Amino acid sequence: MGAINTIDLPETFFKSYINKEGKLIQKIRNLAGINIFVGANNSGKSRFIRLLSNVESYGVLLNDFDINKCNEQITKSCNEIKNILRKSDLRMINNLDAEKLDAFFPLPDSLNANEKIYTKIKNDFNTYSQFQSVSTQGTISSSGLGNVSSEVIGIVFSVIRTESKLVLDEIARIPSIAQFSKPKKFISQFLGDLHQSRMVIPIIFPNQL
Repeated sequence: MGAINTIDLPETFFKSYINKEGKLIQKIRNLAGINIFVGANNSGKSRFIRLLSNVESYGVLLNDFDINKCNEQITKSCNEIKNILRKSDLRMINNLDAEKLDAFFPLPDSLNANEKIYTKIKNDFNTYSQFQSVSTQGTISSSGLGNVSSEVIGIVFSVIRTESKLVLDEIARIPSIAQFSKPKKFISQFLGDLHQSRMVIPIIFPNQL
């Protein structure tokens, strides 16, 4: 798994922290292997780290995985399936309709250790990718029940299977989200060590040289 680049900050925890423009800090960006918090005494550095350690799950972005690409493919495939249903005069096929696809949205803009939405999408699209036959009860056209030719249904199935496999391939690229609980464990351990000793790190800025 690649290094974490960005951590989302829940507003409920960090509503008292603002940036130099006076706006609420919502993310810690451009993280590296070692990150140093710098500020005057009593400016809130230790409190910030304590708050960070109390967050149960982190929304994160990784250096080597673009979640936007994954979301774009899911969005594109859902739209393609909805389009083929509409063009084929189908409201529902095998109990799949536009409402079920719309229920996946909005998609998360970060990966989260407690996020279940991608598991739901994976399970559902795995079912869609295996569509082979249709029951009368599962096909509803705009003009009635089952009034669509088998040829049209075959084309619809082909599109659904193709788009489902594209979604599954993209989801398979998502790194193991179980890894994202590690920042909490590390920070908790760090705070435990901090109670035993005080660390002083001298920092020299370029304008002081």
